[in-house]
This record gives sequence, structure tokens and C-alpha cells, in this order.
Amino acid sequence: PVRDSTAELNALIEESLVRGLAELNRSPSASSMACVDVVRHMTVPLRGFEFFFFVGGLRGHYVDARPANNTEDELRARTVGLFRHVVPWNVGLHAPLRPVIRAGEVRFALDKVGHFLTEGVAGYRVLAAARASGADERAAVRSALMNGVDQEDGIYGRYITGVFSYADLEANARGLRWVRDLCDGPRPALTLEDGRWRNAARFDLREYFTPCMDEAWRPNGYFGSLWDEVRRGLRASCDLRGRPDVAARFAAYAQRRCDEDLAPLIDELAASGAIPDPRRFTLEEACR
Repeated sequence: PVRDSTAELNALIEESLVRGLAELNRSPSASSMACVDVVRHMTVPLRGFEFFFFVGGLRGHYVDARPANNTEDELRARTVGLFRHVVPWNVGLHAPLRPVIRAGEVRFALDKVGHFLTEGVAGYRVLAAARASGADERAAVRSALMNGVDQEDGIYGRYITGVFSYADLEANARGLRWVRDLCDGPRPALTLEDGRWRNAARFDLREYFTPCMDEAWRPNGYFGSLWDEVRRGLRASCDLRGRPDVAARFAAYAQRRCDEDLAPLIDELAASGAIPDPRRFTLEEACR
């Protein structure tokens, strides 16, 4: 079990965004910045916080997390960890796990916050460049999402760990949505008034975080023979499928939609063989 830390996470992120925007507004060049650059500066106080393994008490906000300490992490990794059968030279999969935290009913690893913040900004830059080159909005959004796909299919996924993370892509896509809400449309939340940037929107994880950021609901894909090693680790979790709390969580997840732009793109790319097919890497497949 992990406690809902929505209020604490929202407060931590909101305070950091306010502080980042205040710092930016002290700069004489602030009024000449593009909106996406303003968002990037807003997130500076948050940069890297997702890499703190234990988040309890972070900046005065107690955020519940599992594993809760190094001892628990080491024990779980050795006894029930998905990667305990992976060859030891795959260092990326033997590093300490990112703790799982919870916002509402959605559970996600803390690194998803980092993807949301950093890749949301990076994706928006790609989107803006595609618009400037004459692409329509649908094509521009696709280009932005493909930026993350290429990372998972390249150095961040295939070549470092052998893992293709659909949940990371979901976090990227939802971060892109957040930046678009701040910068796009007839009434963007970020506006320049009297030479100062102002943000009319308070941050709320529940507006952006979806079940597809939970890697139990949206499992990773794997390259090469890595799936065979991971499947051995997954089989220890087969009985969890029938546990009442897991069944209730997944039933609640099934009532919610994941990112409406990303989901069809993953289906299309998987069908063409361009990325691993997520249907191969489910708990049902591992428990056959």
C-alpha cells in the first residue's frame, strides 16, 4: 500500500513553479522570451528532484513512496524484482529503482514526473518547429510525440537498458499537453502583462497523470532476449492478478482514458513493427 500524496505533490510542484517564475521575472530579458522558454525557467527549481530516491520529507512535504528505504529496495529487488534474473552487466536495470508514489488512484514511478516536466518542454519545441515549417496541428503533435519514441527506440531505451517504456511516452505526452495548456490557444494560462509573466493556472497532477503512467497497467516492452529474463522475474507476481486491491485498481483504470494523441500512435507503430508490440509484454503473457 502507498498513501495518496496528491496534495503534497501538488504543493511541492506549485511552490517550485511560482519560485521559478518569480526568479525569471527578475531578469530584464524575461519580456522578450518565448512562452516555452518561460516554462523551462519555471521548472528549474524542480530540475533533478525526480532523481532523489527517497522523497519523504522533500522540502517539507511528506510524500509516501514504496520502496520506502534502501533496505526495502534491496530486499524487494533481490526477492521479487522484475530484473533479478537480468545479466549483471546490464547496469541500468540493476540500479536502485525509482520509488512508486500515488496521485489519486494512479500509481507511478517518480521518474515520470521528470519525463513530464523535461520532455513536455522538449516536445513542445519540436511541435513549435513543425508548426513554423508549415505542418498542420495533427502533424506537429505527431512530430513532438515521435521525439520521445525515437529516444525510447534509441539511446535512452534500446541501447542503455534494452527497455522500451510506454509509460515514459505517456508522461512525455501529458507534459506536452501541460505546456500547450500554458502556451497555446485563445486563452493560454501563461501571459505577459506589464513586462512580467503571470500564470493563471494552479498545478494539479490529477488533470494530467493517467493510468498509462503506471507500469503495472502499461508494462514496458523489451528488446532482444531481455524479455525472457524479465518474464522469469514477472512470474513471481502472477498471483497478484486476482488480489482484490489490484483488481479494483485496474477496474478503476479501465474507466479512464490515456493520452488521446499518443494511444493511436503507439498502436500504429506497433502494428507496423516500428516499435515493440505492447501485447507481447503483459503479465498474462508472462504467466502462460
